[in-house]
Amino acid sequence: MEVRWCYTDTTPTAKPFAFDIERSADGTNFTRIGTVGGGASTSCSATNQAARPFSYRDNSADLTVGSTYTYRVRARGANAATSNATQTTPLAQFQPSFIAPADETTGVSLTPTFVLGQNQLAIGADGAGYNLSVTDLMTQAGTALPGTAGNALIRVEEGTGASGNGIPAGEALVFTSTAASSTSAVLAPPTASTRILTDTSGRYAAAKPALAPVDAAAHTVSLPWNVFANTPLQALRPYKWQMNSGVAYKYAPTEGNRISAYSVYTWQSSLVAPIPFTRAVNLNWDFITGPQ
Repeated sequence: MEVRWCYTDTTPTAKPFAFDIERSADGTNFTRIGTVGGGASTSCSATNQAARPFSYRDNSADLTVGSTYTYRVRARGANAATSNATQTTPLAQFQPSFIAPADETTGVSLTPTFVLGQNQLAIGADGAGYNLSVTDLMTQAGTALPGTAGNALIRVEEGTGASGNGIPAGEALVFTSTAASSTSAVLAPPTASTRILTDTSGRYAAAKPALAPVDAAAHTVSLPWNVFANTPLQALRPYKWQMNSGVAYKYAPTEGNRISAYSVYTWQSSLVAPIPFTRAVNLNWDFITGPQ
């Protein structure tokens, strides 16, 4: 767990000489788990937690998947102060899978539908995000879905109700989130400008589009090529489809729906927000298209 915070009063007499980090397993009784040096900075991001100037990483073996923990920070000094509390619930291992087109398949459509399986609900997550690429192995030209940035993601959220993503159980939402830069905090709920592909509950799109169908029983999502690209694939060509980014996440509805936990399957680079490390797992399958 990584706790990040701000302390913006730079008045010399107000600067704390230390910060105590406290954790609670019941939300009421807190125990100090660490101390770091004090300080103050006018830099403070309300939306990008990774940009906050002070941090502490909790690597305790006491942390358990599925249990909820509450953290707070106490500034020690003449102007002692305690931060607001924040909660997180560690997620189990995210394990997405490729289903179709199957590896080494021939005669694949020039406008294929890519089908992924995900264990989002099984690990306690509220959603998952994917960045995929399809590469022509003859020319090495490729197309990234939904964009070239590692944090441009196809987001799939199976319903976890009011205490999760706000989508009723059994319903699903699929949308894209793209990043203006590698440091953007992109994992947030949809906005008015978000491209909604599927919304079976009609929460964000009253027309209830189903451009990227989700099978709620099988926990799969189908991504038709022509939803993302205007030009069909070439006939009788070998292609590779690959997962460049794959991450599950959990919202904190009581804290403005910020993302409170991640479970990363693969992530391209620690330089790409919001995941501060690289996990270069290689998941790719080959196929050959059919005739025109």
